[in-house]
Amino acid sequence: MVLAITKKSKDATLSMDLVLPHGLDLLSGVSYQIDAGEIRTAAIGSSRQNGAITSIPLSPDLLAALKVGRTLMLKMKTSAGREFSIPSSLVGLTAAIDRMTAIK
Repeated sequence: MVLAITKKSKDATLSMDLVLPHGLDLLSGVSYQIDAGEIRTAAIGSSRQNGAITSIPLSPDLLAALKVGRTLMLKMKTSAGREFSIPSSLVGLTAAIDRMTAIK
């Protein structure tokens, strides 16, 4: 799995881009939760040779939650119906985002 925060050059908005494993039930999407917060679901936009791809726009509320959070939990379902989770540490994310947004 690859998780990247990207800044769109046109309007400087941020998004969380995910490259997920192959073999997922694409119609189920990917659920994500920051610590014990709200569970949200994002559509999986496409699947390529490197994996399934999704891009989640970072609203001000979601960005704030990521900055104070400790763990981002991603939950998916395989095409065979098996559910699994991938935890991702958010330690150091605030400094990285602040640095990236400062760059013009």
